[in-house]
Amino acid sequence: LEKKRRESAETLMRAAADLTNLLDLHSLHKAILEWLHKIAPYDSASILEIEGDRVRITAAKGLPTPEKALDQTFSTSNTLCKIINETGQALIIDDCQLDPRFEKWGDAQHVHGWMGVPLISRGQVIGYLTLDSRTPGAFTQDDAVTAQTFAHQAATSLENTRLYIEAMQRLEELEMVNRVSFALRAAKDTEEMLPILLNEIKSSIETNTTAIWLYDPENDQLVPQAI
Repeated sequence: LEKKRRESAETLMRAAADLTNLLDLHSLHKAILEWLHKIAPYDSASILEIEGDRVRITAAKGLPTPEKALDQTFSTSNTLCKIINETGQALIIDDCQLDPRFEKWGDAQHVHGWMGVPLISRGQVIGYLTLDSRTPGAFTQDDAVTAQTFAHQAATSLENTRLYIEAMQRLEELEMVNRVSFALRAAKDTEEMLPILLNEIKSSIETNTTAIWLYDPENDQLVPQAI
């Protein structure tokens, strides 16, 4: 028992170090699910993140039909979500197929043993880790304690990564505004200004086709000025 606890503690330390160094969501989601499997082995698992009054499945591993689950949203009024939110603790179900509280999101007919773990950041539940097993009674309270410790680090990493991405986006927007402002000040007239605006629009939204149309009040119509 003592050996298992030491191994769990070492795994949690390595997981924390790994997650802290990841600053893009795709890599972070992948790492969270991989480390989670080492901490509490599962047949399938998902990351669910709260968006207002909805919860979105943002990543998954091992699902038989991931296309039925990934990016789907569900109401946070779900009974299991409410229980986890109120307790702030992991919730274990021995056999989901016998528990009426379990909603089979994303084609979950294969799920028997189940554990839902809250992702808590700054005192708020921001999402959940869900672990599925084809075997009833697959998860224990020891699994719950270890998974909850890991989930705290995962939640912090998710929040930090999102803040980093938002900061980078704002920086890019400011840089674009500065480029446009500098170019427009150098432009002699509207004919020079419009192509500059058009090019910045193309690069900022990553599209190959854009156009600027101006309203002609005399003819009451839009006229293409830059394409």
